[in-house]
Amino acid sequence: MLLVAQPEDRGTTKHLHMPSPSVWHHLTCSPCCATFVLQKHVFDHSQPGEDVRISKERSFYVDNLLQSLPSIEEARQLVDKLTSLLDTGGFELRQWAREARSENSEVWLNESGTDPQELALGLCWLCNSDTLRYKYRMLDRPKPTMRNMYLARLYDPLGFIVPFTTQAKILVQQLWGKQRDWDDPLLPDDVLKPWLTWEEELQHLSQISPPRCYVGPEIDTSNLQRDLHIFVDASERAYGSVAYMRADNSLGRVEVSFLTARSRVSPKKQQSVPRLELCAALTAAKLATLLQRERTTNIRNVVFWTDSTTVLTWLQSDSCRYKVFVGRRVAEIQELTDVRAWRYVDSVNNPADNLT
Repeated sequence: MLLVAQPEDRGTTKHLHMPSPSVWHHLTCSPCCATFVLQKHVFDHSQPGEDVRISKERSFYVDNLLQSLPSIEEARQLVDKLTSLLDTGGFELRQWAREARSENSEVWLNESGTDPQELALGLCWLCNSDTLRYKYRMLDRPKPTMRNMYLARLYDPLGFIVPFTTQAKILVQQLWGKQRDWDDPLLPDDVLKPWLTWEEELQHLSQISPPRCYVGPEIDTSNLQRDLHIFVDASERAYGSVAYMRADNSLGRVEVSFLTARSRVSPKKQQSVPRLELCAALTAAKLATLLQRERTTNIRNVVFWTDSTTVLTWLQSDSCRYKVFVGRRVAEIQELTDVRAWRYVDSVNNPADNLT
């Protein structure tokens, strides 16, 4: 994508490159400029509800398109429309890639080579197996300090490894409460040893390879019904929620797939476990709202599961009966969800227990 800078702004980037009418791609404003110009061009040359406009609104990240379609033919039609539309504005779409689930369906490979691996929002997408894989880099420094622990990051947009990343968040919170210089290598043993163990486990991330597609082709029929199930849990250290999709067709075949997960470190100010369970329930309500807004398929039912009978009692009551902390969260959950959709699950069978 090539954007032209205003003449009066070109002098501000002379320290980066020779005077040029082009917008330099490392400027802070570059992603915003690219998104705005691409969206304006598509909106000026398409109608509301048209598939190319929907693709731009929902499936583009800056100038990268990530979209799933039911069939190869629909994908081809969308590619042709997008290519034709964006060519009129000087935007060349290239480096197409797609999954290959059969031997006689060709793969659109990166034009610069034949490696069937693409980067998608920080994850590696293996086109041949249609699976995702995590990228990581082993830390190379003499000893961990508060600074590099705090700056450590692991990109996990879907939350497949939330139980793993939550461990690091808890350790950072523990270290934050101790009086220590940013670059002091002498960390307390109760933080240092678990952190080193966490770093050693990074190498095992390559063994995690979740499927990209939520439903396999053998069950994906026109009469497929989908239900959304969200589990919540909390402890004194962390709380969160995890969402699954249960799909079944008229033949009685059932498939359950992981959707996403969210976790939060429990606040340093001591809270009771029922209150933390209520916070977890609120994350589930917000997560369900997000999933229903972003969905591209119909959801038959949304069901919430918690192992806290206290939370279930709170949700069945009027929020004004409780003090501010509980009342505000109960009111928000009641506004976002149907309280009849909340059910009890015992702790042993609660998959959200792994988050905490």
